[in-house]
Amino acid sequence: MPNSDPVDIELWDCGGNPQYESCWPAIARGAAALILVANADVPVTESQFLEMLYLRFAAQHGLKESQCAVFLNKIGDVSEDGKVPSMLNKVPKEKVSMEDGSEVHAAFCRTVSSALTALSEEW
Repeated sequence: MPNSDPVDIELWDCGGNPQYESCWPAIARGAAALILVANADVPVTESQFLEMLYLRFAAQHGLKESQCAVFLNKIGDVSEDGKVPSMLNKVPKEKVSMEDGSEVHAAFCRTVSSALTALSEEW
């Protein structure tokens, strides 16, 4: 982390469910970071949904790529790196197993650190 000051973090899981799409602007307002989660073996056609979420939550609210991450959930013995839309090429990708809490924790800490660094550069 950029410094040792405590940081308050709120997590919102919108799950990408279109049923709650009308709430997305309120969830995105004031966000300092975005983590998109997808299965590492998801086909490119299905990953277009990630692009839509990135546009709605990050691009429309001025988040930099360094304030975002794509967590690619490894299920079983996935050898693929995960396919994400080209729009997300500069967004850091973390290949993690959601079953391994320490792996997810480490990736989450890297993402928060990167977001805090980007925010501190704006101040």
